[in-house]
Amino acid sequence: SVSSIENTQIIIKEKLAQSLKALQKRYVTSDAVVTSEDGDANLLCCALEAIFIHGIKSKYIRSEAGGRSRKGDRGALPQPFFWSLLKSVTHR
Repeated sequence: SVSSIENTQIIIKEKLAQSLKALQKRYVTSDAVVTSEDGDANLLCCALEAIFIHGIKSKYIRSEAGGRSRKGDRGALPQPFFWSLLKSVTHR
């Protein structure tokens, strides 16, 4: 439904903003490297992944079809395919 999609988009935007603000506060005046150990960095990656999955052209999304699905089984989740998108953005 439309309201469900809008709610998902709002939640994703909030998580993205929250993680960016936290990372900026912690690292803007530091030479420290952000690593995968950082919870806010992981939250940022998850938010970006959600943006790719929920709001990007289908050519950048892969969906694995795995055998027959059981009743009530949602099947495989779509997975973002970042490399072709990154290449198109960074090689302009």
